[in-house]
This record gives sequence, C-alpha cells and structure tokens, in this order.
Amino acid sequence: MTMIDVTLGIDIGGTNTVLGFVDKNGKCIAVSSIPTKSNESAGMLFSRLHLKIDELYSTICSKYKMAGICIGAPNANYFKGTVELPPNLNWGIVYILEIVKKYYDVPSAITNDANAEAIILFGGLALAGDLIFAPTKKYMEESMLNIFKNKVKLLPSALPGGNAAVLGAAALIWNELKR
Repeated sequence: MTMIDVTLGIDIGGTNTVLGFVDKNGKCIAVSSIPTKSNESAGMLFSRLHLKIDELYSTICSKYKMAGICIGAPNANYFKGTVELPPNLNWGIVYILEIVKKYYDVPSAITNDANAEAIILFGGLALAGDLIFAPTKKYMEESMLNIFKNKVKLLPSALPGGNAAVLGAAALIWNELKR
C-alpha cells in the first residue's frame, strides 16, 4: 500500500497549542490540541506535545506518512529556528527546532505567527460583517506600527472551523519540502 504524505502543522498559543496533520491539498486529516501552560518551559511543552502527536499520528499512520513539521509561534525566528522572548510564554530564547529534532527525524521549520499579510477572523466573528470588521479595522490601523499601516488586510476566513493557523504552518513546510 502506498503511503500518503502529510505534514504536521503546530500553532503554539499562550493558552492552547493546536496540532494537525494536513495533506498536500490542505485537508486536515486529524487535529487535536493541548493546553500550552505558558508558565512551563518549552522543553516541558514539547515533551507533552510529543505524546499528543504520537497519539494522534497512531490514528492515521496506517495510511499516512509524516513528511515534515512546521510550527507557528510568537516571536519565532525562521532563520535561527528559535523562539525569542515570547510575550505570552515564560521561555526566554529557545532553540525550538533543536528540541523538535530530539523527537522527529523529518524536515522542520518555524515561523513567527505574527508575520501576517492579513488578519483572518473566523467563526461567529466573521459572520458579524461590518459590525465587527469596521471597528476592528479602525483600531487595528490606529495601533499598528507605521510601517504596517494600510498593508495588513482584515478578512473573513474562507476555511471551515478554526484550523487556519494549523493550515498556515502546514503550508509553509509543504513549500519547504518542494525546495
């Protein structure tokens, strides 16, 4: 039987860390989450995350093969493979890709979850239309650094559910695998 490649997208947030296996067409094959526990070290998070990844992967591994991993995290540095002094996590400077290599022997990447061309609203927020978009856009522009003003779009999500961040991380590693 031919195995189908999937990538693992991980979104590290201050409250929860969401993970999902995504195929080349952007379909989430399996998704789960764990509490981030922002006061814990990155090493502790990845120890718990590893168990959840293996648990989730065991539900699909008869048909799918993990081809790569990408992580979206606050203050991530793509070039160094680090997370540096994230405001919502008590980590300092952490070499995240080195931690990932301890657990998985697949290509890995990390991206700053705030590197945005657009801010996407989903769920009930996206359904509120101008009632939420107009004031959000106004205050977003007022609070943004000048170099970003009028450059970041505010859009409703076209994706089902709340998997946008996982899909974004998975898309980055798919692009990396093409190189």
